Amino acid sequence: MTHVYVISKGQVETLFGMKDAIKAVERCFVAYSDGKTGMPPIVTSYVKNYGGVLEIKSGYLETDCIGAKVICYFEGNPPKYGLPALTGVVVLNDLKTGIPIAIVNAAPITALRTGAAGAVAAKYLARRDSRSVGIIGTGVQGRYQLMGLNELFDIEEVRAYGRIKDSSMRYASEMSDKLGLDVKAVEAPKDAVENADIVVTATPSRKPIVNSKWVRSGAHINAIGADEPGKQELDPQILTKAKIVVDCLAECKVRGEINLAISEGIIDLSNIYAELGDIVAGKKKGRESASEITIFDATGMAIQDIATSYEIYKIAKEKGIGTTVAI
Repeated sequence: MTHVYVISKGQVETLFGMKDAIKAVERCFVAYSDGKTGMPPIVTSYVKNYGGVLEIKSGYLETDCIGAKVICYFEGNPPKYGLPALTGVVVLNDLKTGIPIAIVNAAPITALRTGAAGAVAAKYLARRDSRSVGIIGTGVQGRYQLMGLNELFDIEEVRAYGRIKDSSMRYASEMSDKLGLDVKAVEAPKDAVENADIVVTATPSRKPIVNSKWVRSGAHINAIGADEPGKQELDPQILTKAKIVVDCLAECKVRGEINLAISEGIIDLSNIYAELGDIVAGKKKGRESASEITIFDATGMAIQDIATSYEIYKIAKEKGIGTTVAI
């Protein structure tokens, strides 16, 4: 009989914050660059009749454990059933024996580590004097991306666009109160992007939302929404004039923001400057001038889910928070 530690959504949110996630994710990027991780391709199953998808992301860190995140994304859940669109679990196993040690709710893990990855990218790629942020997509990740950036930058102004006006207004009100920032809802993507030092795109779009002409010199873009083949948020012309950094090239060229631009011959792999881990590890330079446009293309890395969950597991066990289940 094996005893497994089960950690709920509320317990994750109590035990672990954005600062903790940023540290864990930054450590992951270095480990990945140094070859101290394993991460096979993502397994994806589409449920066409119900508009859903199941993904299995797995891997290991030599300093932590081996594990897998199994998540489902059913976009119709909130309006149809009043259920969250994203659900799932992260299963952690002992690295030496493979014995399961913990099951962690995946929803807060996904939100935290993705927001943290955007923050780490901006730390190395955005101008240090960045003060204005444009948010495209006012859902969960639009919130966590801003939370991550707020940990590292002295933000003075945020302009946020969502395709549903009420959601944008609610986002502006909630994030202003939560972070003490000047967050304004705007009526068009252009209003969010123009004059922004940092732009975040966090939507499920399959056609460009951000026009190349709107992006100012010296801007940094966190392209977060494209995480499966066919998704696209940026005008491909932006990619031709920007320094492109990816989280994992093997995944991004198949399912990231760069996937369509590559398949259509607009750019090729020679246009990809680096994986972020090589910049964090000091093997390549990040931003090199105040005028260059930088892009971070992120599909999400399993090792970030695993490292974040493992840190939470250790804290929960130390504090006696969680439930032990015999399986």
